Amino acid sequence: MCIMYTVSEKNTMKKKYQKMKYTVLVICVVVIAWSFSRYRQMTIAQVAVYASMQNASCSTKVVAIQTFGEINSEELYPLTELFSELYGIDVVFLENIAIPERAYLKEKKQCDLAVLNDVLAARKKNVKCLRLIGFVDKDATDGKLEYLLGMASLSREVATISLTRLRERYYHRKQNALLFRERLFKLTLHEYAHTFFLLHCTNNCLMQFTPQIEKFDGKPLGFCWLCLRNFTTLYQAY
Repeated sequence: MCIMYTVSEKNTMKKKYQKMKYTVLVICVVVIAWSFSRYRQMTIAQVAVYASMQNASCSTKVVAIQTFGEINSEELYPLTELFSELYGIDVVFLENIAIPERAYLKEKKQCDLAVLNDVLAARKKNVKCLRLIGFVDKDATDGKLEYLLGMASLSREVATISLTRLRERYYHRKQNALLFRERLFKLTLHEYAHTFFLLHCTNNCLMQFTPQIEKFDGKPLGFCWLCLRNFTTLYQAY
């Protein structure tokens, strides 16, 4: 049985086909846009997947941690699992040292992170590590700003982090161990990425500049797609 179509019917079918084609195209665009949206809001579990794209040669290196003054090093131990899961690199803890007198601003009761980074840069020359990250349990500044949560020295591959404002008790609230750990992870990865010359970002991203703790808590524990691409490129140079 042979079915014959008139010219009008053929034109109608052609229009329907084109409409379907455009509909499929729109759906594809929406799916791609949704994928990028998800990509920009990665969870900490997803970060580990994307981190696997980075240079495996870094797995032979370590991140060294230097603690200053009175500090509970056990609170930092989860960082060993974090770096292992994300980058396949080990974390070593160096022997604790006192806060240098020149780094403590008595009138402000704060540590100068710029000075502590100077100390770390000098120590890194004698420590075989990919990066050297310092931790101090004192409120901090750079001598200019009112306060700082952390500070990286991009060209010297070191960073120092203050734990004080990561604690809920600083804000006269009940201590929350899980929230403290989340803040610790965010700040450590933020400063770590800075040491690979990754700069601040205006997207909903780990690299946002968020000095206020409320905004800090609101940003994700992961990079936006643009920062991830840049970080991957920069990281592979090592």
